[in-house]
Amino acid sequence: MTVCGIFRQIGPDLVEAYGSGIVDPAGDMIKTLVVPSMATGYLTILKYAHCSEMKKITGLLRKRHATLKETGARLNRPPVCVTCTTPVGKANDNRKQRHSCKLCGGLLCRGCRVQRKVAIVGIAGFLDHHKVSFCGRCLQQVQRMSPLEIVQEYAAGFSKQTISFASMDSSLSSSMSE
Repeated sequence: MTVCGIFRQIGPDLVEAYGSGIVDPAGDMIKTLVVPSMATGYLTILKYAHCSEMKKITGLLRKRHATLKETGARLNRPPVCVTCTTPVGKANDNRKQRHSCKLCGGLLCRGCRVQRKVAIVGIAGFLDHHKVSFCGRCLQQVQRMSPLEIVQEYAAGFSKQTISFASMDSSLSSSMSE
């Protein structure tokens, strides 16, 4: 078995991937086991793009949640879908639930709602999977945006958190030594 993969950056947000391989299974039984696993292995490269998109979505969700927590203000929007402008069901009507885009906060009808399964670290530190609704416009913006922006913001926030914990530790240790 021989496998070769080449990654080449074409633009600031675009990477070209090329893969090639040769598999020589010896027997019939081995073919039935090896070929499907090799095909799965080659197709895992497609998961990189999905993983990048999910990282950007969770970063933007974290940023939006922090902004809403800081300001405490919610947008009061008309009860129409942000994509197709059809009226959306009322909140007290049990038959029609209101769904909103978790990035822009706009209301969505059933046809325009795009759901993604997003993994979020919960309060207890466990990984929780949630179905989250988005509008097509926000998902398009996520695909266009550079993952570098999200990583830099996350790293900046993480370093601020580390500095505050370090200063808390030093003040705690200095008060204990007195």
